[in-house]
Amino acid sequence: MSAAAARVRLSARWGELAWAGGPDGSGVEVVCAPPTPHRAWWSYATVGLSDGLLRLELVTYAEAQETWPAKLLLDLAGCAAAAALEPYLAIQLDEPLGWEASRLDSVVLLPPYFEAEELGRPDEDGTVFAWVAPVTRAEAELAILAGGRALEDLLFEANLRPVPDPGRASLV
Repeated sequence: MSAAAARVRLSARWGELAWAGGPDGSGVEVVCAPPTPHRAWWSYATVGLSDGLLRLELVTYAEAQETWPAKLLLDLAGCAAAAALEPYLAIQLDEPLGWEASRLDSVVLLPPYFEAEELGRPDEDGTVFAWVAPVTRAEAELAILAGGRALEDLLFEANLRPVPDPGRASLV
């Protein structure tokens, strides 16, 4: 999927998009959209990540317009060439996300449950969107040892929102 096609798919769902970061060295940018009456959070997504061999774009969410989501998505896009990003992959980060006292220091790539179904289905060239879900180190370790679907089940049992809570206790 081209960056232009990713923008079209996202704007059909989110409305007008704003620039949030990038492009990085690979040409990947991050766009964002403010809350709407149907979506109470800021939404962020890569555009251009799937221009190469990778058939994946990333989305994440924040309570307010912040810089950490764009930085996170660009950092993940930067490592995409070295590590094949794919749904259900758990990634331990070098530092906690966005907040000084955050317990969220890892992410797992899950289907984009908080989006319309069409973003979770492959487009004509096989590109899908994945939700970058911030998790604790122990939760990421569960995903690594037992598989991403095991963590996905645990997250849904806890009824977590798409917007991360940096102070929440680990579910593991």
